[in-house]
Amino acid sequence: MKTISRWARVAGIAMLLGGAGTTACAQFQPTLQGQLRTDSGQALTGTVDLRLSLHTAPTGGTPLQQFVQNGVAVSGGVFSLKLPFDLWKYGNASGLYVGIEVKNPSNSWVELTPRQPLGAAPVALTLPGVTISSDEVVNVNISVSAGNNAVVRQGGWQSFTCTASGELRAVLPALSNLGTGLVTGTVNIRPGEGMTNPPIATTTFTILPNSSVGKIILPTAVAISAGDVYTVEVEPYPNNNLVWYGAYGDVYSGGTSGASTPPIAFNYDRAMQTLVTSHNGARNYFFGGDVRAYNLFTEGTVSMGTASVNELTADVASVTGVLTAGGAVINGPVSATDAIVGGKVGIGATLPTAQLQVRSPSVPSGFQVHLTNDAVANANFRTSGLRVSDAGFFEVSNSISGPNFARLSSTGVWTAVSDARLKSDVARADGLLDAALKLRPVTFRWNADGLRDTGLIAQEVRDVLPSFVLGDESREMLTVDYPHLSVVAIGAVQELEARVATLERENRRLREQVARIDAALQSIARTQQLK
Repeated sequence: MKTISRWARVAGIAMLLGGAGTTACAQFQPTLQGQLRTDSGQALTGTVDLRLSLHTAPTGGTPLQQFVQNGVAVSGGVFSLKLPFDLWKYGNASGLYVGIEVKNPSNSWVELTPRQPLGAAPVALTLPGVTISSDEVVNVNISVSAGNNAVVRQGGWQSFTCTASGELRAVLPALSNLGTGLVTGTVNIRPGEGMTNPPIATTTFTILPNSSVGKIILPTAVAISAGDVYTVEVEPYPNNNLVWYGAYGDVYSGGTSGASTPPIAFNYDRAMQTLVTSHNGARNYFFGGDVRAYNLFTEGTVSMGTASVNELTADVASVTGVLTAGGAVINGPVSATDAIVGGKVGIGATLPTAQLQVRSPSVPSGFQVHLTNDAVANANFRTSGLRVSDAGFFEVSNSISGPNFARLSSTGVWTAVSDARLKSDVARADGLLDAALKLRPVTFRWNADGLRDTGLIAQEVRDVLPSFVLGDESREMLTVDYPHLSVVAIGAVQELEARVATLERENRRLREQVARIDAALQSIARTQQLK
């Protein structure tokens, strides 16, 4: 943060509030326009921090709404921004006043007086100080050559090649208003040379009579790398007062100019500067108190007490209090005492398609969602996991550190891990028929709803097959591993089949023995008849 000492006090500010009318408040979004000048009358250029409050009285009282607008661009002494208030909440917007505060070099808020009624005409305001901050450096600078200018009647543009890497934050085209009225226009930033590609950044500017535009702050930074080519375009205007000064000759290699009247010669460049910031990495924002905002977007870490926002987008969010958001997109870790989200939540998903969407580029191992209970005595089973595997299966495990999990098939059937590569000391299970015969299938009614059902009693199953019953009866309800009972049934059928086979063999042996005895008796009988 840099303070310009010779601008320690601003002599005056003029502002105009206007809107679509007070009878359609749902669409009523007034524009705040103001002018900042020094004691000597010089127009300020830079950024200021404003705090806007909505009141029901011209003085005193508690604000209905309050918003901080940091880094408001002031170009040639002029700034313009949309008022962020939700005016539809108050029906007819008449009788409402806008309070404006500016942060001074001592980081204190100073209110401008008087407050402005919505729809008011320009009124002079005063404040004792203002903080100007800027950390941009010049990336491209085509110096002005006096007397060489072109009227921007049909529009004008200048292409340039970036000389550094960073973020394009502002441009200073050498635009001047030679007329006696206010000129308001638009600047577009297009990728590549010329006007072929659509704009990637657009903003407006205002030039006072017989003045130059100064620095034009882009609403969204444009990431650039050395060697990238971009085009600054000034859209056409229906007058002859806006001119764009140039340089004698093709002084900037790699840049071409176009449009304007008279036409810009191919060997001339339009004078301008492009400003970049060195903030290539993510920003970190730390708020010691509460944060209330309509939208909050960050490129790095947010740490705050209590957050109440309409939309939150962050790489990392840490809230020691309550997080309340209409929608939240968190690309990294998030921590909060409580989180209340009225809309959709995306974790790793920039456009959530459901109330909660967790998105990962790949899950070769581990789990996308962890559920932890610190009261679990066995640390191996303290954290359960959920995931969608790279093969497209939904899988659940009660231990993120173990190899076992349940898998949901495409037909809606749960399957369990049973891979031979995970097993040792494999032996045949015996006695399953006897165990199955000891189980008592019953019919019953559930106490909660009275519905009839068929099943087993967990306590009875525990007496026969202890490993098939889960839970501590003193602390929780018991559950039965019904799917595992199919193994008991298979083993019981196999044992029963073995018993049947044994009986069939014994029966066959006895039949053969009886047949031999019968044949012997018949032979004896025939012998007796012959005697």
